[in-house]
Amino acid sequence: LDNFEQVLAAAPRVAELLAAAPRLKVLVTSRAALRLQGEHEFQVPPLALPPKVESGKLRVESPTTADSSGPSTLNPQLSTLTQYAAVQLFIQRARAVRGDFVVTNENAPAVAEICHRLDGLPLAIELAAARIRLLPPQAMLARLESRLKLLTGGGRDLPARQQTLRGTIAWSYDLLEEGEKRLFRRLAVFVGGCTLEAAGAVCDADGDLGADLLDGLESLIGKSLLRQEEGADEPRFWMLETIREYGRECLAAEEEADLARRHLRYYVALAEEAEAEWAGARQLAWFRRLDRELDNARAALAWAVEKGAALDGLRLAGALWWFWRTRSYDAEALGRLTELLALPEARARTAARAKAMAAAGLLAFFLDDFAAARSLSEESLAIGREVDEPLSIAM
Repeated sequence: LDNFEQVLAAAPRVAELLAAAPRLKVLVTSRAALRLQGEHEFQVPPLALPPKVESGKLRVESPTTADSSGPSTLNPQLSTLTQYAAVQLFIQRARAVRGDFVVTNENAPAVAEICHRLDGLPLAIELAAARIRLLPPQAMLARLESRLKLLTGGGRDLPARQQTLRGTIAWSYDLLEEGEKRLFRRLAVFVGGCTLEAAGAVCDADGDLGADLLDGLESLIGKSLLRQEEGADEPRFWMLETIREYGRECLAAEEEADLARRHLRYYVALAEEAEAEWAGARQLAWFRRLDRELDNARAALAWAVEKGAALDGLRLAGALWWFWRTRSYDAEALGRLTELLALPEARARTAARAKAMAAAGLLAFFLDDFAAARSLSEESLAIGREVDEPLSIAM
């Protein structure tokens, strides 16, 4: 029984068949479980991917011995690269439309990165490979910022929902209940996943989700629109980037702005809670947590700069500066603080500005820009004295 998600209400009929014919076995493909007694679920994971491309090189390891031997950094080794199922599929489908296509030392990193950016999803890889008629891998990779626009043109003998990647994801989305759709869209605001606490604070802050949060998360996981991180002390949920892009498309402008503001404020509160623990016994645990939330913090700060949310942006950046410094993100941190401090709304002489300028001054000092460090620190000190902000004065 294929694509059973279309007729889930018929699941009791399958149970009746099994009860009437004890030797019968039923193999079902579905985006959602049937929830019948005796049902055994087998997840179909994405295709195996090569290790990440770094600085133009591939970290190559054998798929069969990766866990035991560990990765090594080498120039692209094509025989090893093509052992990965995702790359094999790309090559196979590329040669179907262009018989002379070969993977070379020049295009191998791009092929591997394309497979990564498409999350190892077979349909996405097939649609990308079909573009090889027009775009070499390096040019295709540059256009994958908008995956859903690029990945069209599936075979005419396929169902309509499989002729574009957007159509395939839309098929799953349209089968969701309204509360599940709302949760799916809202979860797309997170970059690199979120905790259960974050999902509740951002996606259901006003109690307007229209679905129980836990039930909704379980349903989205069961329908392969959301994934749960294995082995984490605290449950963490994330979307494949291809699916997340569709979720962002589904957000109305007003809903997206409100959601992004909640997202920013949640991470302001989280960063300030972590800051209070910098010198405490839980410092290491907080640093590890912020490592996991770094992409979310970056996204929140980028939105704050884009939309002029200066006060919240300054608070977040000011709370994170020592984490950035410890993790050697000095230049990134100073760049983001400089952008925030330049916003018109950030020019008021407030405690948040004083603290952010003190942090920027210290970061400039660590980067050997002593003139900027002196200028920033002197202004921070002056504002700190005006508003009686002892932390900025001390810094």
